[in-house]
Amino acid sequence: MCSSDAVCQRLAGQSGSIAYIRGSGGSDEITRGDPLVRSWHPISANALDDTALIAEHNELLIIAKAAAGLTKGWRNHPEVLRWRGHSKALKRRHDDVAMEMVRRGYNHRSPWPKELINEADTDDPPKPWQPLEEMARLLDERMRRRSGRPLKWVLPKHDEPLASS
Repeated sequence: MCSSDAVCQRLAGQSGSIAYIRGSGGSDEITRGDPLVRSWHPISANALDDTALIAEHNELLIIAKAAAGLTKGWRNHPEVLRWRGHSKALKRRHDDVAMEMVRRGYNHRSPWPKELINEADTDDPPKPWQPLEEMARLLDERMRRRSGRPLKWVLPKHDEPLASS
């Protein structure tokens, strides 16, 4: 689980721009800038462009299934490790993303499966596996490239708690 600083630092790939994830067939590597599945939390859902919003909605379900052990794939991915033990917070993020989708006129027909919620898990969201500044920079670059629209989200000050979306 990515609740300890040591694990988060290892997952963030402190030895360069590569995060090494142990897979069933040995070591796999995923570049930090392209983690394949991603939750942009703690960046609020209303700050995401449509592409990031829809992608995150789909990827949250992948993350949840892998964290719950319902799939073999992705179970050692940084996002899955980050959210493991936080199924209630992951559902809350899904609900925030879904509400933003509906607000923008999208249909939402994928309620969160009850088997993905572990009552023993914490309600607290996990810490990001990469620095917030890097996460915001990456999302800003992607949004500018796709639509020309910059990310409108202010990084919290060090003494402010990370807010949910």
